Amino acid sequence: MKKQVIILAGQSNMSGRGGVYWYHGRYHWDSVVPDECTPSPSILRLSVDLNWEEARDPLHIDIESKSKTCGVGPGMSFANRLLKEIGCTSPNIGLVPCAVGGTAIKEWKKGSKLYNQMVQRAKAAAEIGDGGEIKAVLWYQGESDTDSDNASEVYGDNLKKFIEDVRSDLGLPYLPFIQVALASGSKRNVEKLRNAQLGLKLPNLVCVDAMGLPLNSDQLHLTTQAQVKLGTMLAEAYITQFLGQSNSTIWFNHQLITSQKAADFLCEIYQDGSLCGVNEIYFAGATDKGNKYVNNYLLGLYQSIRGVILLVVVSILLLYIVYSYCC
Repeated sequence: MKKQVIILAGQSNMSGRGGVYWYHGRYHWDSVVPDECTPSPSILRLSVDLNWEEARDPLHIDIESKSKTCGVGPGMSFANRLLKEIGCTSPNIGLVPCAVGGTAIKEWKKGSKLYNQMVQRAKAAAEIGDGGEIKAVLWYQGESDTDSDNASEVYGDNLKKFIEDVRSDLGLPYLPFIQVALASGSKRNVEKLRNAQLGLKLPNLVCVDAMGLPLNSDQLHLTTQAQVKLGTMLAEAYITQFLGQSNSTIWFNHQLITSQKAADFLCEIYQDGSLCGVNEIYFAGATDKGNKYVNNYLLGLYQSIRGVILLVVVSILLLYIVYSYCC
């Protein structure tokens, strides 16, 4: 069975500082691993030298420089929650750590060292061993950009370009991105940047809000339990909105769109997430989900005759104009 490959990218709150503390002039990790982060033979990580190995915290220990101390991040609780959902016993989830603490969005632009390394590692994860399918990117970054007024102003545009470039270079135009809205940062700009994160509209982009999760004493990094909670939140978002979808299914502005043609209907589109390849599409208003449905046959019928309908309507309008002019 091919691994479900999940890319972990961003800065220190993604690489993990849960349980990290300052003592005698340096940072240490307390080595406490919560039950939700327990290692499993079914959860693997891609090491810095591109080998699969059993995943365990700290996931980014060999990705960041030795001058940085890694602790618990959201990756393991995410993977364990996902593993519980899919119920597989063979190696099935492949985590690809790529996050580096203290990095701004400009350091992740296409062509940069971090960007190239992430794309290279993602492609390798899909090829080595028994192979894998790149299923999603978990992205938690932005604290560094709150230090700059200008960086905060253009953050939304830079993030949009980053997502589009990653999808293009991986050949996955609708690759799910689950980003985290900041829980901390410079008070001067944190809300400005959060608004950019929460307001960004792209297909298959979901935002999980970390605001309110407990922080370490530095008031910047999430505590161990906060990281566990965040990982579970990310997993729930992935399970709810992406797990079991076909390649043609996309989310846009929190609406499920089974095809671009289906988007022509002026309504929200939902699909029963408990079934794979289900042939029924549910159309409903935002406050009346599941009120009506139409199956794929009716959808196809609509698509096949709408050109004829349009031609008839245009012809009637033209005849009316000619009649009005002449008479």
